Amino acid sequence: MRHVDAFHARRRELARRYFERWDRTLGFELPPADLENRGNWHMFQPLLPQALAPRRGAFIELMKDRGIAVGVHYPAMHLFSLFRARGYARGAFPVAEDIGARTVTMPLFPAMTEADVDRVCAAATFAVDRCQK
Repeated sequence: MRHVDAFHARRRELARRYFERWDRTLGFELPPADLENRGNWHMFQPLLPQALAPRRGAFIELMKDRGIAVGVHYPAMHLFSLFRARGYARGAFPVAEDIGARTVTMPLFPAMTEADVDRVCAAATFAVDRCQK
């Protein structure tokens, strides 16, 4: 726990780098840029452009091919079998479904370097280009 403040500060620096280097022309929705001391930036989660949502798996594979692990977090919970058994169905919470279908989690951890963030951003540009072809 003695390093937690330093870890938070480092992740904020890396998040700032993501915001500086991310190609805005790709059409991603970026997370709110709260780079003050309010958030801990344990993840950087842009939303894929609407047109790429059906190709999220291809995007993730292309990132993986470039040596970058991309995660998927926060699927729409009402689509889990537990909730479906209780009567929830697709369409019940369209915003949650949209966010769940488009979220991709980029690497963000204190040991990353600025060059690592640059490499992730460049790989995202490459992957979007390939997915659109």
